Amino acid sequence: MSGVHPPDEPTLLQLRERFRSREDTPLAAVERALDRMDAHDGTIHAFLAVDRDRALAEAETATKAWRAAGPRPALLGLPISVKDTIEVAGMPTTYGSAVFRHNRRPDSVIAERLRRHGAIIIGKTNTSEFALCTDVRNRLTGPGRNPLDTARSCGGSSGGAAASVAAGMSAAAVGTDSAGSIRIPAAYQGLVGFKPSFRRVPWVQDWNAAPTRSHPGPITRDARDAWELTKALGGADWRDPASALAPLADEEFESALRRGTDGLRVAFIADTSAPTSAGASAEVSASEEAALARDLTDFLRDVFGALDRLRWDRLVPPPTTARVWPYAAEHVAAALRLSPDFFDAVEELTDYARPIYEAGRTQSAAEYLRATGEERERGLALRHALAAYDYAFSVVAPEPPRVTETYSPLQFPRLALLNLAGLPAVSVPFGAYRSGMPRAMQIFGRFGDDAGVLAMAEKLTRSL
Repeated sequence: MSGVHPPDEPTLLQLRERFRSREDTPLAAVERALDRMDAHDGTIHAFLAVDRDRALAEAETATKAWRAAGPRPALLGLPISVKDTIEVAGMPTTYGSAVFRHNRRPDSVIAERLRRHGAIIIGKTNTSEFALCTDVRNRLTGPGRNPLDTARSCGGSSGGAAASVAAGMSAAAVGTDSAGSIRIPAAYQGLVGFKPSFRRVPWVQDWNAAPTRSHPGPITRDARDAWELTKALGGADWRDPASALAPLADEEFESALRRGTDGLRVAFIADTSAPTSAGASAEVSASEEAALARDLTDFLRDVFGALDRLRWDRLVPPPTTARVWPYAAEHVAAALRLSPDFFDAVEELTDYARPIYEAGRTQSAAEYLRATGEERERGLALRHALAAYDYAFSVVAPEPPRVTETYSPLQFPRLALLNLAGLPAVSVPFGAYRSGMPRAMQIFGRFGDDAGVLAMAEKLTRSL
């Protein structure tokens, strides 16, 4: 494997402690991140935009603030990247599309909260066009590559966000997840990827192509970092009526960490079908997938004792066949809101995005309401089925990331079910495949129990 990931990179909280002890400074941290971009981003294509001057200026200000006495915001001086579907003032927001290469927007609520807590938004990370693909390919830059092995995919659609962390170009990242888009690239790159409860983090910005499914969340080196970033981003905003959850408090996380495993009811949910794609991978083998499931269930039994085994296909009714992807019209509406002449530039869309937008243009209101209503019912069925369990577990990806040149994007329908249900879910590293690439397990819990899910992730990773 040929990789560009730096060894022994500090976590977000470790870096903050180095600032506090004066072993390091925000200015030095930002300079290191920019140096790594110069050295390696021409290969991995993690970023679509970087505001060097502003990042360095803010780092100088933060360095002075750390030297001064007095209270400091929680993320002061920490370099954090933001997926390019999230609007940030001062840099283009393309949503991974050449159609919007010159698009400028004011700060989203996510950018507002990062800045309020002192973070330095170092750049906008690469994504598939309109976050529609589990790989990172668009017409703006080269394909996203995995810093652990640059011949392989970084996953998607928040692949650039994860790659920026894995390559040491940011201390943490914020991505979005409407069907696994945080959890997949985190799994592929040995990171923690957290999809909070639906609208734990509000979505307030001009572009909104997944209003009922998208969960903004962190990609970090460990679960404590994910908690810290979710805490900073979380809390209701009047501009997003779905964001009704209260701000998070550290005592929730610490209390969940102290809680033992006795009396917890837990389940492992097995899949009966591998992710699907148009192509086959020689590295995928039934024995390797079975080994991952077996290792995970053995580990969970050692931790919890009793473990129920469930199956996805028995928990949730199958989707009905629809002429058009149920959410195509939402994407069309979001694009037209930004640009009424959007379809004049349809030739600039990628081969995977254009059919979705062309179909969404013809989707009737009746088709949309029927299909999305059925999807919502599937999500409610899953939430109801899992209500009896404190936590549930599953595989994230049953195979390693594929080689970029021969990659045919996979679909992960089981991951998307948790978006329909709105439940908190986190991907955490769990050993390695025979190739040496990381494996991952998924932990999920009841709606609103973000602290419990991340505390469980922290406890289990200590046990590995």
